[in-house]
Amino acid sequence: GYKAGGLDIAENTLVPFDEEKVVSAELGLKTDAFNRRLRFNTALYYLDFDSIQVRAIKPGATAGDIQSFISNTGAEKRTGIEMELISKITTNFMTEISANFADSTIDAIDQIADPAPQLTWSLALSYDLDTPIGMFIPRLHGFYRDEIYSGIDVTSRNYNAATIEDITLWDFRLAYIPAALPRLDTSLYEKNLTDE
Repeated sequence: GYKAGGLDIAENTLVPFDEEKVVSAELGLKTDAFNRRLRFNTALYYLDFDSIQVRAIKPGATAGDIQSFISNTGAEKRTGIEMELISKITTNFMTEISANFADSTIDAIDQIADPAPQLTWSLALSYDLDTPIGMFIPRLHGFYRDEIYSGIDVTSRNYNAATIEDITLWDFRLAYIPAALPRLDTSLYEKNLTDE
């Protein structure tokens, strides 16, 4: 695959940048077991980027004048694994687990760090509670994202503000389906239970 090149403006001049190219490969497995009560999906992937397009920073004519424009830098190789496990432990109780781990190798000294998080995961637990007045479905969902580098050039690594800290979020939802109106679904949500 590729991302097309183009033109950007720096110091009132059109600055050309080349296309970004990537060669990718993926090997995956998808399985259903125990009468479809257990599903496991996983994939290994490899990405080989060349001439990555990044936002470059260049000093202008004065100390407060900073030019920002798109430029090409070196290459990056990224490998990773994705996993998903969905399990219906009982007729009413379901768990969903997913995770992604990625590792990057950058071949250019002036390349900024990969803005993608190295690790993410999510966990969801839900239970179908059938009662005479209808179905109640409580669901707890957790999500984790590793820290992200958000700097726009190589010198940004010297500042803590250039890194967005890792975060874990927990959400809760309670759905209700009345027995008399099975097509009606009402839900209550609570986002960010731990106030992160």
